[in-house]
Amino acid sequence: MRLALALLFRLAISVAQASASSGPEPNASADLLPRAQQQCRDGDLAAAASVLRDALNQTIAAKGGESEEAARIMAELAGVAIARQRYLDAEPLLIVARNILTERRSEDPELSVVLSRLSRVALARGDNEAALSEAEQAVALARQSAPAVQAEASRALGAALIAQSRFEEAEAALNRALEADRSRDSDGLPTTARDLSELGSLYLRQKRFADALPPLEEAAEIDQRSRAPIHPFIADDFFDLGQAYDGLHRPEMAAAAFRVALHVLERGVDRRTPRLAYTEMELARIYRASGKNADAEAAADDAAHILRAAEKAERKRERRI
Repeated sequence: MRLALALLFRLAISVAQASASSGPEPNASADLLPRAQQQCRDGDLAAAASVLRDALNQTIAAKGGESEEAARIMAELAGVAIARQRYLDAEPLLIVARNILTERRSEDPELSVVLSRLSRVALARGDNEAALSEAEQAVALARQSAPAVQAEASRALGAALIAQSRFEEAEAALNRALEADRSRDSDGLPTTARDLSELGSLYLRQKRFADALPPLEEAAEIDQRSRAPIHPFIADDFFDLGQAYDGLHRPEMAAAAFRVALHVLERGVDRRTPRLAYTEMELARIYRASGKNADAEAAADDAAHILRAAEKAERKRERRI
């Protein structure tokens, strides 16, 4: 399946190259990348993906579909897809980018970034061994790279180790990621929030709810300061906070956190997604435990409807690919 997706993507590259009668200037896509980055901060991930696709098409026309610049834009586009939890979209991009960089024997840090993101995709489809292998390769390649690249690789390794319940090693990896990001900006970068979020997730998995609160609260504070109010990562922060409050037997705080997550998701561009459904399922559980059965049933029914629609849409996308 993955090989077929990669081959199809290579075919798409060839078609784009053949159809480009007069390509744009070599740096024609340069102005598109900052725009996509701003759209990501604004929480409009769908628009960012569209802009990055334009940048990729321009780069393919100007420099070829197997250029290192094309591979870097593929990695950026895949990163947006992962943020949207559209792993089926991310995987072929990353496979092609990895092949391009590997075939060129590139020591570009981008290869570490590609492997880190492939690890995330493998985790999403439940292939924990592949996720760990790719993350370990990413860390090895990142050793002489910039702190941002090291942090992403260590963060991916931490997530892969959590999936295998290797909690002590995961905590060490995530603390390395946090140290690398804090070395760039002590006030907290958006990537620092991701380190803290992963660390909080580790503690949630271990049922260390009191330990989870400080990193999750700091992640939420950084994201609210650095991202638009409708960004899905802010919803993720409050979802995790809801789980921590629930574990600490603070149901009112948990319900409030889940409601904030719902509010963010309902105002965002990507609405009615599994992210929203899982939040409603957690809220339904809290309502049911509090005796609010009507509210619980309404939330559970809506969640089930969203998940059925999402599953149907995913099957349709698989057939289209």
